[in-house]
Amino acid sequence: MFVELTKRQDIGKNVLKPEFKDLGELGYIEFEKTRIDTLVQIINKMNVEDNQDFKENLVKKVVSLCYEYNINYNSVTKLLAAVEVDITLAKPIYSNFGEYGIFHDFIQIYKNHDMVINRTILKQWVNEIKNTLVLSDVGVKPFTEIGKNTQIELDIHKGIVSKKTIKPHENKETTINEEYIFNVCPVRIVEYYDPDTPYIKEYEITFKSKEGAPITLPKMDINSITNILKNNGFTLMKNMAQDGLTASITALKRANNKSKNHKMYTVVKSALEQGFHWSEKQLLLENYELIQSTIDQVKLGLETFLEYATYFTDQEKEYLGTVFKWGLFAPFSYAYKQVGHWIEWIYLQGIGGTGKSIGYGNLVGYMWYSPPTQKNYQIGQGRVDSIPRLGAILSKTTFPICINECESIFEKETDRRNMKEFMKSCIEDSIIREIQGSHARQYKGLASAICTSNGYFTDFSGGGTRRLVRITFTRKEIKTEEHKIEFQNKWKMGRADSPLTNIQFVSHKFAQYMMDNPQLIHDNWQVTVDNFVEQIFKETGLEIPLWLQIWTNDDDNGIDSQIEDEETAIKEYIEQKINSARRQVTIVSTEGEYREPLDNIENPRDYVYSILKGNKVVGLSLNQDKEVRITQNFINGMYKKHVLDHPLGLKQFAENYGWVQKQARINGKQYKIVALSYDLFIEWIYGNRLSD
Repeated sequence: MFVELTKRQDIGKNVLKPEFKDLGELGYIEFEKTRIDTLVQIINKMNVEDNQDFKENLVKKVVSLCYEYNINYNSVTKLLAAVEVDITLAKPIYSNFGEYGIFHDFIQIYKNHDMVINRTILKQWVNEIKNTLVLSDVGVKPFTEIGKNTQIELDIHKGIVSKKTIKPHENKETTINEEYIFNVCPVRIVEYYDPDTPYIKEYEITFKSKEGAPITLPKMDINSITNILKNNGFTLMKNMAQDGLTASITALKRANNKSKNHKMYTVVKSALEQGFHWSEKQLLLENYELIQSTIDQVKLGLETFLEYATYFTDQEKEYLGTVFKWGLFAPFSYAYKQVGHWIEWIYLQGIGGTGKSIGYGNLVGYMWYSPPTQKNYQIGQGRVDSIPRLGAILSKTTFPICINECESIFEKETDRRNMKEFMKSCIEDSIIREIQGSHARQYKGLASAICTSNGYFTDFSGGGTRRLVRITFTRKEIKTEEHKIEFQNKWKMGRADSPLTNIQFVSHKFAQYMMDNPQLIHDNWQVTVDNFVEQIFKETGLEIPLWLQIWTNDDDNGIDSQIEDEETAIKEYIEQKINSARRQVTIVSTEGEYREPLDNIENPRDYVYSILKGNKVVGLSLNQDKEVRITQNFINGMYKKHVLDHPLGLKQFAENYGWVQKQARINGKQYKIVALSYDLFIEWIYGNRLSD
């Protein structure tokens, strides 16, 4: 293609001349042999003195005309070979978009070689060349009718699209009115459509203008292309832009169909790049090779999985079983949506260091990838932190992906809606339409995702919680360094020689099971998976463990547990800060008499007040109204010390514990703070350890 543009401000503004790996992409009209023979005869006539140097300069002018008339580069090289000149003469002309001899001043060639030529005869020869280059079998101006006596006409030579009103006569038609719609003209169109969704079409269109380089817009729908043409000065009748573009596509398609030698219009079936889909009552697989697992291989895969599970606690095994069974069905989630259903995404949330990505995410990865890597499976938040990026990733394959550290992604907002709303559409819909600025993009909801987050999802509104299988991890599930080292040495995560690759024997067996029984795509997916698991354990003679028969989803109970776990850590952190300050402060009575150091006093009521009043804990203080004030710096400190698993703002911190966010003056400066009464604070930290 010519110029791929991804930002609309690039279009029509200082378009650079790109380098071409294949000049054969240039031009869309192929010469048949008879047309080459005709041109050879004309060129030989024009070379009146049989001068080789003259002929080469003459041919350069002809090549420039060929470019203007959209003749394919490869056809031009055949012409040069036929007239016996160096075929590389065409390369600089096509590489520079026909700039050589742009006015085609043939008379000057004769003058440069001191040759005399009759201008009338020369004009006749040049017209013969142009008539030969014209799309003789479709006409130089493809058109389509859009109403009675009205048609949209493409002038490829001039690079314009116009609306013409025609007055019919007995033997001919006369144009009584002509209005330009576009000052560029489509010269090549690639139409993409998906057999699964034939009503949705996208186009890659190359436009040509009279001057300047051709412009190729990447694949998008008609509405988006229309808006780009409007916003970049290529539309002269904005009220006719979309109808004009639609008619232009039809006209070029008809013109192309009339000739076997033209490449102006190509139709591409853009079925999904990789994975399973439902078509004509069958489950079809594209661009992926399944292992035909034997029963002995399936047994090896199950034994490997059961050994893998020994590295997890009893509670974690229930999580592992759910993730494993979800991973079996995940590649079929797109086909499941095609028949009117959908499956949830997995959302692993909570404290870091619990193996969410490595232990659980990689389990699903090894089912379908060899091995799962950051390129094909483990996706960092930077690659999906916008709707176009997430949409592009999910549109590549039906096999599952793992989105890591996603807590901040779904808080972002776009022009029309936030990422959470987009994710909900991706979970439920096979096609997602998203408005981006002035144009729309469509994405396929192919892949399902297993998401990991050190935070937790508490505000997924609009029924969002039912779209996620949420599993919450707490501090008791943090792995020791020794455990991490032993685990990695055994399982070699991220490597192709990991023992966990054996699990593909099981997952690929399930895929074959689904393709052999395509009617199962209509059934409850969890029942289908449970039946398969029960069957293969029975066939291999292994005993199915209880934890693999359970589907876990802790929902709000898990979140409550996470909040309680975090709250305990915050209390311990604050108490530690207070205890560190006790050694630095003594209580002074109202009479100014010395009293014993605070570290000798047992009841918190007797020393916490003095510590906070004396500002001995940075970011934690007490005002005259006995109101405890917590600053953002104090909260940030908890995150840096890993007390909080994720950054937290004042507003969210206050809402989590039912406190108030407000403005306050501290040391002469205005701050936003979280405020609560001293009595509430002391009760919250120390509880029943307080004495009256």
